Amino acid sequence: MNRTSISHFALLSFGLCVLPALAAQDEIIVDQSEPNSGRLHFSGGVDFTTQYFFRGILQEDSGLIVQPWIEGSFDLLTNEEIALSVVAGSWNSFHDEATGASTGDHFVKEWYESDWYAGLALDRGNWSFGVYYIAYASPNGAFSTVNEFDLTFAFDDSEHLGKWALSPSATIAIETGSDAADGGMTGVYLELGIAPGFSPESGPLESVTFSFPVTVGLSLDDYYEDATGNDDTFGYFDIGAEASIDLPVPSDVGVWSFTVGVHGLFLGDNLETINGGSDAEVIFSTGFSFAY
Repeated sequence: MNRTSISHFALLSFGLCVLPALAAQDEIIVDQSEPNSGRLHFSGGVDFTTQYFFRGILQEDSGLIVQPWIEGSFDLLTNEEIALSVVAGSWNSFHDEATGASTGDHFVKEWYESDWYAGLALDRGNWSFGVYYIAYASPNGAFSTVNEFDLTFAFDDSEHLGKWALSPSATIAIETGSDAADGGMTGVYLELGIAPGFSPESGPLESVTFSFPVTVGLSLDDYYEDATGNDDTFGYFDIGAEASIDLPVPSDVGVWSFTVGVHGLFLGDNLETINGGSDAEVIFSTGFSFAY
């Protein structure tokens, strides 16, 4: 399936899900039990990681790496069938190694990456869909801006599998413009993932949520190229273990949590070459987040 047909298929699926529900009703249903019962929602956080890989492509593996993010959403429609929202946000990565900086400014030289995105998010039954446009920019001039059109899909299978739920998801990323993540031709990326997890029902760890995310990154077209332009379909395999605990803050300021995790990253042949010969890495991370 080429890049154009992928886009048409995803947009058609999005439309088929939205239109019947829009025709059904437009009454906003508010859950008064939630801290934020309005249409406007916010989430954000900051993560610290020992290494930063973007879809298996090494960005930095030394020094302090701090990655703050913020996201806002506005509910366009919420009823018994669907929830449709406008979403916008920013994700950033600061490196005290001043990775690839082409400026001498003390603050900006450590601001390696600043990503901006906006789009639509739809929940219909157990399914979730998203359509986003993303700009990956580098304030310190380490790389040229990469633009991308993303289609996301997720399924909540807990109703069917209970505590054995896998929470499968998929992302199709279509690079636009003239620059690409791997430095070659613009390409199309496919990400497939699951995230099984559980929370103990009793005992000292009953407030902790454990998850074991597994992700596979693939090239559908020219996403993982070597120096000669040959594309490698397999990019990477990532398996992790994470633990998250809700922090004791007042409910009227949202839900705050602390997370720690470790991931094993295994790279395909082209990524091994791009990353200087390493085919496996262990990455540790920790962070705080909130949702309101």
